Amino acid sequence: MKKLKHHAGKVLLPGAAVLQVLLANSAQGADTAGAAAEAPSQGLEEIVVTAARREESQSKVPISVTAFTQETMDRDNVRTIDDIVRLTPGVQFNRNTEASSAIANISIRGIQSDAGSGATGIYIDDTPIQSRASFRGLGSSVWPQIFDLSRVEVLRGPQGTLFGAGSEGGTVRFITPQPSTTKVEAYARADASFTEGGQPSTEGGAAVNLPLVDGVLGVRMSASYRHDGGYINRIDYLTGNVEQQGTNYDDISTLRIAALYKATDSLTITPSFYWQSGYYNDSNSYWASYSNPGNNDFNRSSNIRNQATDKFSLPSLKVEWGVGDVQLTGNMSYFQREQPSVDDLAYFEAAVWAKQPYYPAGMYAPSFQHTVQRNFTQEVRLQSVDPTDRVVWTVGVFHTNNYQNSGQMVQDTFLPALFQKNNGVSFESVFGSGLQDGLYTVVVGPFITVDRQLAGFGQADIKITRNLIGTLGLRVAKVDSDTDVSYSGPIIGPTVHNTNSTSSTPVTPKFGLSYQVTDGEMLYTSVSKGYRIGGANNPVASACAGDLANVGLTSSPKLFKEDSLWSYEIGSKMRALNGRLAVDASAYLIKWNDIQFSYTLPNCGFSLTTNAGKATSKGFELSVQSRPVDHLDLGVALGYVHAAYDNSSYFNGLQVPGGAITGAGDRIAVSPWTVSLVGQLSFPVLDHDAYFRVDYSYADSMNQNLPSQDQRTGGYDPALPGLPVLNDLTLKLGAHFGPTDVAVYANNVANQHPVLGSTHAIAGDPLFLSTTVRPRTLGVTAAYRF
Repeated sequence: MKKLKHHAGKVLLPGAAVLQVLLANSAQGADTAGAAAEAPSQGLEEIVVTAARREESQSKVPISVTAFTQETMDRDNVRTIDDIVRLTPGVQFNRNTEASSAIANISIRGIQSDAGSGATGIYIDDTPIQSRASFRGLGSSVWPQIFDLSRVEVLRGPQGTLFGAGSEGGTVRFITPQPSTTKVEAYARADASFTEGGQPSTEGGAAVNLPLVDGVLGVRMSASYRHDGGYINRIDYLTGNVEQQGTNYDDISTLRIAALYKATDSLTITPSFYWQSGYYNDSNSYWASYSNPGNNDFNRSSNIRNQATDKFSLPSLKVEWGVGDVQLTGNMSYFQREQPSVDDLAYFEAAVWAKQPYYPAGMYAPSFQHTVQRNFTQEVRLQSVDPTDRVVWTVGVFHTNNYQNSGQMVQDTFLPALFQKNNGVSFESVFGSGLQDGLYTVVVGPFITVDRQLAGFGQADIKITRNLIGTLGLRVAKVDSDTDVSYSGPIIGPTVHNTNSTSSTPVTPKFGLSYQVTDGEMLYTSVSKGYRIGGANNPVASACAGDLANVGLTSSPKLFKEDSLWSYEIGSKMRALNGRLAVDASAYLIKWNDIQFSYTLPNCGFSLTTNAGKATSKGFELSVQSRPVDHLDLGVALGYVHAAYDNSSYFNGLQVPGGAITGAGDRIAVSPWTVSLVGQLSFPVLDHDAYFRVDYSYADSMNQNLPSQDQRTGGYDPALPGLPVLNDLTLKLGAHFGPTDVAVYANNVANQHPVLGSTHAIAGDPLFLSTTVRPRTLGVTAAYRF
């Protein structure tokens, strides 16, 4: 306990220090800035986005896009990508994995992936950073911390024409602030909070912009640190003794420096460096049979902690050169990521080999994983600069070389004795030898994947009439993928070394029409294609032979192929009542083919990736923002999605009874309805602007007709639940003191504990590992801008 108190003190002190500085500055700024400086403007804020690779007002872009500025993210108490998703219709997010809370998957309009390449493009400025999922979900895309960002843009629907493979379902862009050569600017934020039944959380960070040579050279620097206290305890399930309170804490640090050199009036050079390091002390899953959520009592048992570190660095160089009526933009970057981790697989090993998930006392079965990512990216764009031209165009060339190396080693010195005790025969008589080197039950790796892509792309907006614009876009790519994998160990068999190469030439067009009915109202429609590259499979254990036979296989497939989709969308954007009302609406139909699917073998617990036929996703999004009277803001964001498989799909087309991958009509696990309601009332208090904000979000359940609940499938496991109803209420009360905004807040006010996800090692296993939302949290936050 003393160590825990010391650690809590260390993480609280930086946040308290920054908060003290903010309050001191606010006292000075209050006399000069006055309350009027923070008074709400008459109309709503109009956000400028770069969804079409050029700066445009969000209301003029014929794309379904939601954007958040730094100010709106502070206002909405956005701290992570989870908060962004909560406020964005048509987008869903989960961290429902036992391995680590660092692992997360995103779904846009029902297009999701927990296998293969990411189905959503993740960008920091102009650099894609998404990756391939590997063992136990590691290798899934990393998410930048929400600090000192100019804005976050969420683009719904395939963005393959301008953003390429990986932006199949949509794109999330983290846009960093560009340095100014003329202005001194500062931004700082501090946060401290306390979670019921858990440990405290703190955050502190600051950014500053300095013009080193007026009008010629400027630099912007930022640094932040965030500690999220844990709320799950690690116990000894045999005695009930608590071994560590709040074991699932994490710490994330960021550092960024960027310079802008204005060489001439038309040439600017912007080098930058972004670094992030995350440490995740344990899993966010708890043992359902040893927990009491109603009392904020969440427990898990393991002899070791599921520790993970996720670090990345991103140096990049951007050059912009205006030549007459066109602009040339070049971007070059090198994304480096390291993700070592260790998981406790005692429950899994005991369940698979002894049919007993409650492992013997002292059993030690760690799984060591390490994923390395090296992505080199280059892009050159040439585009027109006058938005009033009859034809507004962009053409470019994109090249990337992505290297990813993953490895896994599972150590279980208890396996021979455990196997003998529960099966009545020796481990050697079944597997032919003892543990490899006396230690490992499985060794996978190096598992190396190299993806190379060269693409040419272009898009033109053509004014057919004064108000009618046609959009034509096309991207043609040459994609080559090489895999080199080795695996061995007594439960795998003799050492296997496989190499595979694949090549494809995806073509992703886009067609669109937009009509400007009035200056404040636009209608649009679009047809576009999305694409995702294929890859190689992980090996499975010999214990999976029966599961493979049930679906007509003798071994796991070596490869899975690319998938693609066509999206058909109509929408409208309206700004009315002198900017006090903004309405964005869109409806879509998506046809998804050869879906990359993570298939879990129910009786051995291993999974493999395959292609699962076709699916249809259809739905709509509606966002209404309003300021009906001064000082009152109201908003609603509504999303609906119905995503289901069109046909029953089988391995190699073998229609084995009960051996389908998916059944016709099975649903994709996304919440059908999502709703977000916001309201903010501003009012004066002692010559300062105060405000009270209410945020409520709702996600409907999806717990029927899933593939695991369909007896036609070989992955039938009816005990696995789907998605629950999710209600979340957040309250915030604050005031502006000159340039500083100080507020108190409460998250998960009703202290809801829905089971977001639940899994077990094999079918019939009574031990369920579940995840939920963070219990009720009370906190204070401050943000300073100069």
